[in-house]
This record gives sequence, structure tokens and C-alpha cells, in this order.
Amino acid sequence: MPKWEQMEASLIERGIEPATANWPERSKFWYYAHGGTLNPADGSLVFGYQIQEAARRLTDAVEASSQGTFRPDRDRDELTLALQTPEHPGRTRGKGVIPWKIGFKEDIHTYRSRMRSKRDTEAKIADLEFRVSSYELNMQEEVARKVDERMAAHRSHDPQPTIPPAMVSPSGNRSSCASTGQVGSQSMDAMQTQDESTCPVDDITQRTPCELHIPFKNLSIKVASGMAIPTDPSGTYHCRPIPAGYSKVEVELVEGAYEDLELDYPGGDGETHLRDICHAIILWRRRYIILPGRQAASRAPSPPAPPSPPQDPAPSPPHAPPAPSPPQAPASTPPQDPAPTPPRAPTPTPPQAPLPAPSKSRAPPAPPLAHTRATKKAKVDADKNKDPGYDCTQEELDAYVASEVKRQFKPRSPEKKIPIDPSVRNFFRGMSASVKEAIKLSDYERTLKKASSGKSKPVPQLGEQPNQEIEPLVTGKEMTIEQFITDTGLTTDQLLGVAPIEKAEVKYMYELGKPLVKPELLQSLPTQMYKFHQLYMEMSATGREMIGARIRDTDFLQGDDILWINFRGIYELYQLDALDVSIMSCWILMEIQRARRRRVFDTGFIDPRKVNVAMLDQYPQETEDNLVHLLKAQRYKTFILLPYNTEFHWVLLLIDLEACTVNVYDSMDKKESTFDKVFELIDRAWYRFRHLVRGKWRERLRRKFKFPCAKQKQGTNLCGYYVCEYCHCLADQIITTRELDFIRMRDNLTTHKEFIAAVQEQLMGFINEEILDPKGEFYYDGNTIHRSLASELAASTTTSKS
Repeated sequence: MPKWEQMEASLIERGIEPATANWPERSKFWYYAHGGTLNPADGSLVFGYQIQEAARRLTDAVEASSQGTFRPDRDRDELTLALQTPEHPGRTRGKGVIPWKIGFKEDIHTYRSRMRSKRDTEAKIADLEFRVSSYELNMQEEVARKVDERMAAHRSHDPQPTIPPAMVSPSGNRSSCASTGQVGSQSMDAMQTQDESTCPVDDITQRTPCELHIPFKNLSIKVASGMAIPTDPSGTYHCRPIPAGYSKVEVELVEGAYEDLELDYPGGDGETHLRDICHAIILWRRRYIILPGRQAASRAPSPPAPPSPPQDPAPSPPHAPPAPSPPQAPASTPPQDPAPTPPRAPTPTPPQAPLPAPSKSRAPPAPPLAHTRATKKAKVDADKNKDPGYDCTQEELDAYVASEVKRQFKPRSPEKKIPIDPSVRNFFRGMSASVKEAIKLSDYERTLKKASSGKSKPVPQLGEQPNQEIEPLVTGKEMTIEQFITDTGLTTDQLLGVAPIEKAEVKYMYELGKPLVKPELLQSLPTQMYKFHQLYMEMSATGREMIGARIRDTDFLQGDDILWINFRGIYELYQLDALDVSIMSCWILMEIQRARRRRVFDTGFIDPRKVNVAMLDQYPQETEDNLVHLLKAQRYKTFILLPYNTEFHWVLLLIDLEACTVNVYDSMDKKESTFDKVFELIDRAWYRFRHLVRGKWRERLRRKFKFPCAKQKQGTNLCGYYVCEYCHCLADQIITTRELDFIRMRDNLTTHKEFIAAVQEQLMGFINEEILDPKGEFYYDGNTIHRSLASELAASTTTSKS
């Protein structure tokens, strides 16, 4: 910007170097655009409290880049490191709403290049290899330390007999190998102990999805999920120092069975249980903050050399007399020996290791399983290396010493390889091979794929070509006839009397216990719709008229409840009739589960049973209170989706909290006055919300109508299916496309029958697998919900605290 460049130029003219002189242009403009400026006296940075942390990190990032400790890489530059949030595609911070291709012109060579992803993959592999090597090194050190401790304890309990100081070499070795010099060894006690391993949450630099666990006996049980927040060791929590071993986390979702769990430290408003701190920041033990997909490995410097394994001392004679000189006679026998040992023949020189001498008395052979490598080696050594007698000559002693030295320092023979079964080898090779798993399609995507594969390309007929050679001549009379044909749906032959005019078919009516469609259409039903129909016939035969879905407080934020779905509403779904509010609530429940499983926490939903025109007419104050509560409970969301029924017509209201805007997705583009009643309710609730929740809110929500989305035909009542389609498309694309104006709604189908059939199939699949299946998340068996495990966990936690 010219004014910012002029401010820096004026400082340089006065001989003052601005603090932003060496900053990249993008970081500099972002700093100025967010209220930062320069001190006219010395050129130092001047910024407000809002960007204090970001400005400090930005200064450190620029300094690290100048020193070479940080290497900027296109969008992962100093500004991204300071803000600790990734760059959004489609716009460039510090340069405006422009794509990366223009915002990062200097990195145009990396556009659509795979080199960056390859480098990232190689860096991750190198980091994993280093972590694995560090882990193996720590395990080796720990094993060596344990062995050393056990050996020391054994020596303290079983002391060795004192050996008289005879035949001691100058180096201090009490062995017949003394003449070879002292062999250096590394002591186990001198090795450094392993550093205390750090928790994975200590390594994060930005908000990261995590799971919160608690210990229960020898298990670790997940109780909640949320976002881990980078915590400075000197940081505070509500103006108090953070206790040792704890870190700050933001709780997004609490498991229903553990809502009564007590917190180690109360929340900011005095909350003491997990059920009270949804979307709030609390303290949790770092040890039980689990980051999915990351391995907890201790950070170690360059790996030191592995310690040498402990070696057994060389065998020495039990009582070695002073070394005799060659001309003298053999030394006398000590008094404790009954008879002198006769002289032996000289031992052969050791170019080749001596063969084991056969023993006179041999113990009975042990079972084959007991013959380990260590026991065999000890037995061979005992037979091969007999101690020399006391009356041996110097030549015999030298030969014995030479043979012992060669035996001690000979290379270890390679271990015999164990044969592997070819079938086992091929099995594990198949496991290690990179096999591309087939991605399971949802019922929605499967139905659309089947419809698109069987659809042929239409051939435009005369008068339907996009570029007509001759423009048709249209008169007023023809326009009147054309309008009549459009309104009545009659053909030319029917108007001329050539073809008969078909009469309207009598509608197939609903009756409990009878099929939901005509019997001849049963075999043409899709997979999930046919499966539910079979279950419906079994349930309706017993007189059952509805099914229930168990709803928890974390789903609709209205406490535990039961969603009752009447079979008549499902019959209307099969007949492509208007959707009941319970069916729409079931679809929203499915979208909530889908967002939760995909770990999308910035999109919220409102139950259409709580906010609709009927509730607004009968209970206006309760409806307003409900809307205020739902807005307050989802204040951390970016978008909130609300299907709303007004005058027997479904529309989708998308509340954008960041832009303070309400977007209306209407399949019929009705007049704006149609929504006056609901917008009056929203304005009253928004006024109360602004005074309850602090933030940068507009005084009044803006309204946007007539979005480019799929439209229904006149005279149909399929608006509910279009609203389901809007919810599905928005929930899919909001993750990557933050600008609502650029979200592409599905409008490339001729009759829209394809996505309506996909909505039917997806909804019935959700009911079959998640509501009717006993293993489903929303299965309701008609009994009271018990929380025995949660009570036991809460009791054990209270006991451990006391």
C-alpha cells in the first residue's frame, strides 16, 4: 500500500531503520492491515493487544528465517508460522482475495508440482525413522540398565571368595591373560539414564484435534474429544499458573456415558462436571491427551553409540602360584591339596582352536527344548577350557594364554537362519504391499452413480438445438396456446382429439399392515428402501405404528429425548409426497453424525421440530428461548443450518456467524415477505444473543435470498427433498470452500429424479443401520437409559482424588 511504503520511506530518509525493513512483503502488509504501525521516533513496532502474540511470533519467525533455522516454503512462510493457522485456498493473507497462483508469483514453478508433497513425505519418513531409532536405543539402554542392576544385586547377595594376590599383572588383571594388556570396557553404571519422555501434546504448535482419556484400572477410556491448544510452560489459566502435568484443551464433544465425570480443576465459570464444559477450555492431564495418528516418542539428540554387552571374565586357575622360571623344578603343592597334579603334555599351539576332550563322566542329556544357545556354549567352554595345573611349565602357560586370547577375541559365528514357511512369507509380503482399498460409497453416492451410469446423452430435436438456424416466428395466438399446453400438460395429439386424455390415477392410500407402495412396484425398490419395507411389514403385523430414535444432549443440545417417526410419514416418503417434520429431523440427525465422524466441528444444526411456523404460532416465547439457547450453545460454530417450514413449504436457513448473515435457500424463490415472521423471531433472538455472548457481532443480521440452487417444478410438493439436498451439498463443501457464493449446488440434472431417489435411499439406509439395528448409535429399545459404568468411573475418580 502506498501509505505504508511512504511511512517506511520517511523513516529511512531520517536515518532510522524500520523494524520491518527485512520483513517479507506479505507479513509486513498483514501487520499493517491489522492495526500495527511503527514508532516515528525509533522505528520500533507499535501494535495493540489483539495482535500482540501474533506480532511477537512474527518477529521471531523473521529472525529465525534470517538465521537459517527456518526455511519458508510458499504458503508455509513466516506469516503462517506466526498465525499458527494454515493458509486458506482461494485467497492470500496480506495481499487480498486473490488465488495462490497470483499471490505467490515467486513460487510459480511449484504450482501443480508433486515435489513439495514428495519432500513432505520424505521428511515425515525421516522423522519416523529417527523416532523409531530413538525408541530402540532407549529400549536397549533400559534393558542394559536392568541387567546391570540385577547383576549387582546378585553379586551383593552372593559375594565371590577372596583370591590371594598371586600372579597379579601390573595392569591389575587377575587372569592368566594379564600379559595381553587390559581390555577397555564401558561400565554400565557410567551410562546416562534415559531422559524422561515428553507427551505428544508438547510438540504441537497449533490447535490440533485430540481425544481426552481417563485411566480405569489398566485401561485408558475415551470420555470426550476436542481441540488441543499449544500451552506455554509459563502460561496461565484464568490468571493462575497451569499446574504441572496439565495442558489446556477445548472440549467439543462429550461421550454420553461420562457426562457426570468430575474435573480435576473447575472451569472458568466454576464448572465441575464434563456435562457443563462443552465448547469451553479446561485443564486436562497431558498424559491422557491423545492425538490420533501420532506416535508418542521421546525427543532425543543424536543417538549415542550402543553400549557394549557385558562379557564373562576369562577363566583363571583357582590358585595360581608365582610364575616359575624355566630351569627351576616345579613348585610344591599347596597344603590344602591332597596330592600334586602330575605334569601334562604341552598344549598344542593355537593356530587352530583345540577340540573338546571327551569327558569321563557325562550327565544325562537334557530334553531338546532345554538346549538353548547359552547352555550349549557354556557346556562346550567347560569341556574345552580346562584350567592348567599348578606344576605346568612356562611354555604350557604361554600356550594356554595364547589359546584363551584367540578364543576370547575370535569372531562370532553367524546364527543359523530359521526356515520360514513359504505360505507365511507370502502372507506377510501381501500385507506389506501397498494395496489400494476400495472406498465404500454411501447409499446417496451409490444411487447417483447408478443413475448417471445408466443415463444416455439426449439428442436435441428440432427446435431444441442451442443454436437455431432459423428463428421461429411467434405470434400472440401461438403464445396463448403454448401457455395453455404448458399449464395443462396436454400434448398436441390430445388437443386435436387424436389421442385420448388420460385420467388421473387414484392415489394409493396408506393403511397399517399393507405395503407402502403398490405390490407390483416392490421389486423395483432400491436396496435400503426394500430392506426397510421388509422390516416394516414385520413390525406393522404386530400393530406397531412408529419407531423411536434415541437422541442425546450432544446431538440437538436439548437434553436426552426420543425422536418418534410415524410409519405414515415414511409412507409419504415412499410416495414422493410432502416430508413430515420428523423425517426432516431424522435427516438432520444423520448430518450431525456424519459431521462428527468426519471431525467437522465448525458446522452446527438446529432441530426443525423446535423452530417452525406451528411452534411460533402456539408457543412464541418458548420458541424464542429455544433459538437463543441453541445460538449460545453453538457460538463457536461458523455456520448453523436450520430447515424451516413456513406455509407448508420447506426452506433452508443458513446462519453465517462470522459474516452475521442469514442465507435463504428456497427451491421456489418465494417473496421475501413470506419469511417476515421467522425473521422477526431471529431478530429478537439475535438481540438477546448479542447481549449474552461477547464478540464482534453486527447489530442486525443481514439477509440474502435467491441463491443459485436446484429449483422444483411448479405444482409439486418436493420442497423437503430439495432442502435435504441443500444440507448435504453444503455440509460437504463448507469444509473446503468458505465463500458461500462459490459453493456449487447440484443443478446439472434434467428432472432432479436422481438426487431425490438418492435422498430417499440415504435416509432409509440411516434408519436401517443406525436406528433399527441394535448396534446403531441411535437405537432405542424402549427401556430407561442406565449409566452404571459412568457411575463406577465417577466413583473411582473421586476415590483416587481423595
